[in-house]
Amino acid sequence: MDIESVIRNLRNEPTPSRYRDAEIAALLGWTKDSGEFADPSGGKRLRAFWRNPSGEPEKVPLYTSHLGMAQRLALDVAPGQTSGCSWEAGTASAKIGNGPYVESTTPAIALCIAALIHIQYHQPHLPR
Repeated sequence: MDIESVIRNLRNEPTPSRYRDAEIAALLGWTKDSGEFADPSGGKRLRAFWRNPSGEPEKVPLYTSHLGMAQRLALDVAPGQTSGCSWEAGTASAKIGNGPYVESTTPAIALCIAALIHIQYHQPHLPR
């Protein structure tokens, strides 16, 4: 999925979403994999899981629902840049560096959108 589509999906997402977290992770180099594991009955089953950009199996961060993880995303994509967010009744906003103010339904989602906009302008090698 291209970055524009992920930004559009986040702008239209009123609540945190693991599906949106996965879209963000995929843009950042996470990959989905599968492997066999033993189930409680002793049989073997196929299971899907994610690998972080280093190739290690890991759960996708809760970017859209956990403010700390959204802030970590902002710091990872814009090291050395200031970032912040605020929220008022019914709306939230975020900004990274000299980027635009972004509004959304939660501070975490607003930070995610701001981080993706930052990537869009500073890492042009990603699919648009």
